[in-house]
Order: sequence, then structure tokens, then C-alpha cells
Amino acid sequence: MQDEFDFISIIVAVWVAGYVAIMLDYLAQAELGWSLAQLRGWACLTAVLIALVTLAGTLGRKLGELGRRR
Repeated sequence: MQDEFDFISIIVAVWVAGYVAIMLDYLAQAELGWSLAQLRGWACLTAVLIALVTLAGTLGRKLGELGRRR
């Protein structure tokens, strides 16, 4: 199996992520009454957590490959 990304899949994933972000923004502002500063803080925290999980997965996979080569 090849690890290639389909261009259409990437476009759909970005579109869905944008749609979800718009819906969450509406929900947080209209229903929960959060301010823009609160939203910004949670967005930054979430972005950092996603980046850390992605980095851990990537590094874990690369370290696993290094261990198998020996």
C-alpha cells in the first residue's frame, strides 16, 4: 500500500475542518457567550496540543524505524 495523499481528499479535509471551525465559533460565541479573547486562548491551546500529538506520533514512528534497523 502506498502512502500517497489524494489531492481531492486534502481539499475535502480542509473544507470540512473550516466548516467545523465556523460551527464551533458560532457555538462558543452565541450559545456559550465566550469572548473573542477566550476563543483565541482555547484555539492556541488546542493548536499546541494537536501539534504535540502530531510530533509525538511522527517521532515515535521514526524512533521505531531506527530501532528495527539494528
